[in-house]
Amino acid sequence: MLALDPNNAEALALIGTLLAVSGSPERALPLVEKALALSPRPPGLYYLAQSVTELRAGRPDAALAWALRMDAPNWFITPLIVENFG
Repeated sequence: MLALDPNNAEALALIGTLLAVSGSPERALPLVEKALALSPRPPGLYYLAQSVTELRAGRPDAALAWALRMDAPNWFITPLIVENFG
């Protein structure tokens, strides 16, 4: 998908998020950062990779800051992070 359209923000964010959740932030974050740069109003999913990466690194305050940017209160991960670290 990225080979066909390397500037597809949705694909970049999705693949970056999956990489972050699977434990590869060094590969994930550049993709997500590019997706954010390409999107004037990115959806909340675009911030999940950063939040998960910060949680894995033991930085709950930074994870919370990213989770609050997700603006998705009905999506399970946002309240999970906010309630546990907020």
